[in-house]
Amino acid sequence: MAKKNKKPAATEDAITVSRAADIPVTDDVSAVDPDAGQEVPSAAAEDTAAAEMTADTQAAEDSDTDGLRRTQDAGECGNVFLASLEHATADDFAAEPPKSKKSIGEIASNAARILVFWAAVAVFLLSGYHIVYKLYAYRQAEDIYSGVADTIINATTNRREDLIATALKNDRLQALVPVNGTREDSGFVDDPQDTVVYNELFEMMKRQLALLRNTSEDLVGWIIMEGDTEINYPMVQYTDNDYYLHYAYDGTYNPAGSIFLDYRNEVALSSNLHTIIYGHNMESGSPMFANLLRFHEDGFWENNRYISVYTADALYKYEVFSAYESPATNLRDPAFSWRMNFNQSITEYTTWIEAIRAKSDFKTDIPIDVSDRILTLSTCMNINENRYVVHCVLVEVVQ
Repeated sequence: MAKKNKKPAATEDAITVSRAADIPVTDDVSAVDPDAGQEVPSAAAEDTAAAEMTADTQAAEDSDTDGLRRTQDAGECGNVFLASLEHATADDFAAEPPKSKKSIGEIASNAARILVFWAAVAVFLLSGYHIVYKLYAYRQAEDIYSGVADTIINATTNRREDLIATALKNDRLQALVPVNGTREDSGFVDDPQDTVVYNELFEMMKRQLALLRNTSEDLVGWIIMEGDTEINYPMVQYTDNDYYLHYAYDGTYNPAGSIFLDYRNEVALSSNLHTIIYGHNMESGSPMFANLLRFHEDGFWENNRYISVYTADALYKYEVFSAYESPATNLRDPAFSWRMNFNQSITEYTTWIEAIRAKSDFKTDIPIDVSDRILTLSTCMNINENRYVVHCVLVEVVQ
């Protein structure tokens, strides 16, 4: 019975081997469905398909990324704002906060700040304009006065040198004629011929002043101070003491003004008991009377003591005897520096002379009596309301 069972088993093994031999061999490793007769995908095939799907997905994502990058590039090259809107969400936008109403105080405060700002701008511009204008005016004054001095004085000076050289050659002078000084210091001998040079120069100056009067009808003379003061100017006179504070001698407006004679004085200076001549203290441009303040310096008086004033009728020569700072407000002070009315009193006049001599920044022993005529040069201090005055005594008149 055992043998009968072994034979059928061998037959089944043979059948299995025979079927296996009938299965076709292919490059694609797969199984065959025994029921349907169809091929079943193997694990390797499934891995291959999965890999292909992953590659497709990655390609799609890369395509989206490239598209976004191109969009961003386009935004950067074009309009960044519009490009950013493509990816903005509703959360990216916030509602505009409500505007709060400003109070009247805030409005007034803002208006005040704006007003102050523009006021400061206006002040700055106006100040700049005044500075530039003053610099221009000072330069203009320098040109005006240096030009007329060159025309009038230099011509006279050159002529003077020629005349003196001729006189010396003819042995008619013992010494050169000084520009200023008393008759006793002039260096002339008693021979009338010795006065030829002196008189001719004076006549020439009068002719020059007559020509200059065609430029200014208010011209009354010319003032020169020998030394370092640079005082060498035409002199004018008006109906008040204000006009020529702001106008040059030729009538052009200029803050340097002019050297001018007090309107109360006579042009014939020897007829005035007290003559006053005014001039500005200029810090730049033409100095006018600025250098008068140097009389408070030690030794300045010795080299700057003589003044010549030319008019149409005479040459008046003065010598400085006093200089000081003085207030210009105490009109009732008997020693008031600009006093003109002495009530015909010899006592008041002599008292006044002694008072102004005593105020001086330097001391002199120049004799002065009641018959003398006084000239005062007056200028401003600039640092206060006071004035600086220089008093002189008339020592010679040449007509």
